[in-house]
Amino acid sequence: MARSVDEAFGRAVAALQAGRPGEAERAFRKTLELSPRHPAALNLYTVLLMRLGRWADAEPYARRAARETPGSDVTLYNFGLVLKQVGKPAEALEQLGRALAVNPGVADTRITRAGVLRDLGRLDEALAEIDAALALESARTDALVARGGMLGQLGRFSEALAAYEQAAAAKPDAPEPWLGCGKTLGELKRHDEALAAFDRALSLRPDLPEALQGRGTTLAALGRFAEALAAFDQALARTPDLAEAWVGIGDVFSEQRFYERAVAAYDGALARDPGLARAWLHRARALLALGRFAEAREAWGRAAVPAATVETWVVGADIASASRDFAGALAAFDAALAIDPDLELVPGARLQTRLQLCDWTNLDAEVARLLAAVRDGRRVAQPFNILVLSASPADQRRCAEIYANDMTATVAPPQRREPQWRDSQHRDRIRIAYASADLRDHPTAYLTAGLFEHHDRSRFEVIAIVWGERGGFDIARRIDAAVDRIVDIGRHGDAEAAALIAALDIDILVDLMGFTEGHRFPVLARRPAAIQVTYLGFPGTLGSDCIDYLVADPVVIPDAQRHHYAEHVIRLPYCYQVNDNRRAIAAQTPSRSDCGLPDDAFVFCCFNSSFKIQPAVFDVWMRLLAVVEGSVLWLLDDDPVARDNLQREAQARGVDADRLVFAPRCPLPAHLARHRLADLFVDTMPYNAHTTASDALWSGLPVVTCEGTAFAGRVCASLLRAVSLPELVAASLVEYEATALALAADRGRLAALRARLGETRETAPLFDTARFARHIEAAYREMWRRRRDGEPPAGFDVPA
Repeated sequence: MARSVDEAFGRAVAALQAGRPGEAERAFRKTLELSPRHPAALNLYTVLLMRLGRWADAEPYARRAARETPGSDVTLYNFGLVLKQVGKPAEALEQLGRALAVNPGVADTRITRAGVLRDLGRLDEALAEIDAALALESARTDALVARGGMLGQLGRFSEALAAYEQAAAAKPDAPEPWLGCGKTLGELKRHDEALAAFDRALSLRPDLPEALQGRGTTLAALGRFAEALAAFDQALARTPDLAEAWVGIGDVFSEQRFYERAVAAYDGALARDPGLARAWLHRARALLALGRFAEAREAWGRAAVPAATVETWVVGADIASASRDFAGALAAFDAALAIDPDLELVPGARLQTRLQLCDWTNLDAEVARLLAAVRDGRRVAQPFNILVLSASPADQRRCAEIYANDMTATVAPPQRREPQWRDSQHRDRIRIAYASADLRDHPTAYLTAGLFEHHDRSRFEVIAIVWGERGGFDIARRIDAAVDRIVDIGRHGDAEAAALIAALDIDILVDLMGFTEGHRFPVLARRPAAIQVTYLGFPGTLGSDCIDYLVADPVVIPDAQRHHYAEHVIRLPYCYQVNDNRRAIAAQTPSRSDCGLPDDAFVFCCFNSSFKIQPAVFDVWMRLLAVVEGSVLWLLDDDPVARDNLQREAQARGVDADRLVFAPRCPLPAHLARHRLADLFVDTMPYNAHTTASDALWSGLPVVTCEGTAFAGRVCASLLRAVSLPELVAASLVEYEATALALAADRGRLAALRARLGETRETAPLFDTARFARHIEAAYREMWRRRRDGEPPAGFDVPA
């Protein structure tokens, strides 16, 4: 019997050593049939099955081997490795720990145990275990590569790069360190170096699909989309089921705004790996861009199940915000920052979301920290966040510069030709293009529709450049009918859109968005037009030399503040804000009881979005309610949590919550009509009412404002001066409160103001659309003349 066992085992070992796995397996099975507890056979048969990749088959033999030789660190290591591969990390960790207890000086055991800890998300412990392995064998390439990967997962990219570089130095002919270098350099936004690292990896192993995939990702980051797609195609040619390459293709399409094609590519990834969280997440982001919010939320949920990463939470916040679930957005932002407190842009978005919810807890301290970070040059907020949070035009410019510089860092230098300036006999009209995603059911469209209709077609050709969903709204149809041409760039990436605009030979490109939601600033950065202007949509500087002019007026940008604007400032007479004097007001006015208002109360009103309401102005409003007996404050019902918070804040100031009345959103004509029920509109600061103030004035409702220090805080003062009501512009909050209180106490004076507003509405400069068109056309002609005559851009005032 013993001889038979020895003979069978000998044949098994010989076959194993000779590389004849089938013969070895038969001999090991025979050995174990004759001697089921044979420790060496159990261990070596486990090794054979491991080499064949048959991990599930290996598990029972590894378990029996460990039971027979509990003092063998090799046997325990093999058992731990098998358990890791079959998805039993907790048990694997236990067995690898037993192996180390027997022999703590084996680097392989520590490296494998580190991998298990990493898979369990215990990255700090994993890193410590890798460091222990490197203390035993300092030049172990696999350990150094693993260390780089863990440091990368922890966001410690500079240290990760050092680990990969050390691995490359230890083994120059290994592609894995260069692969890690490429990925890490990409995270550090050193894309040219990342590309070189991936190329080095491919020179060592030309068929390495991960390097081709990384090369594609890097080329996409450099804006070289065609080359990126080719690299992903090469990766898929070698490994057709490489799901990550499909994700890369989807990301390229998303960058180019081909969102339907992106969704299809992400579906391709998920067909190959249904559990790939990154594919679900990026699919959610593409669906969000398509406005398919319910599908986006569902895809996001699938991404969040395996692991809620920083990126997962940020995308979740974006989806929640777009769905007007601001409480959900705040929770997602908080979760993201809990993982990475140094996230770019998120702190500013989070603070604005808190304002949207009227959550003012520790607001001053948080705003101070955010502004300090902006002043230090950190990319912690989008420019619109700072318009809302800071009254300082210097802070606003600094944030815009940081944001614009980062956004244009990978934009290639302009490739377009200079336009050929024509004599009047060749083209006798200046070609103006207005660019916006908001020429739809949006305040920008309602303000500008009349301007498009009043442009002098003998002097100007007017093009509307649009993108995004415009729906079937009457205002969109009206604008389409008013312009000479509609050009939709929604299905074009930034570079393609810029080339398309350049081919139109535009004389003056007027951006109506700035840095508001859905902007296409990277298109402007490519300089598709010789003269580029920012107007209306964003009340501040864009902080970039790709914009020549900013359209303003002497109130919103007085002489002393011109230096806070990167653009050359053009100041129109009266008011910079165009208004449409055809805006319809519903003929039927609802009753106060229909709107939840007391019949005999004095109604203070503010229909601004809730993010504009801040504690200092709310304090004033509550004091007004306390003094003016029976008065109420009528606000926009912007969010249920905001409503609850405002009522709570009112009670904290000694005012009954019922004295805050909330108005639901409704169609614009009905909304304008209900202004007739209010007595006085009270403005917000540091960000004023803009369109909401002109809505009130157009409806005949007087507005009281406090003139701020930055553009966004001076708009309402400009509007009031343009309807000859400068007495309603206060220089301080104290004066603002006194003015509102005096008007509430003198109904006769208030009635006279209302009558005056009604009498002058048709002739006031603010609502004289034709006159406004002549003034802005004069500005365009002067811009065009300077360019034609070879003069550089310069600011100027347009005479009345």
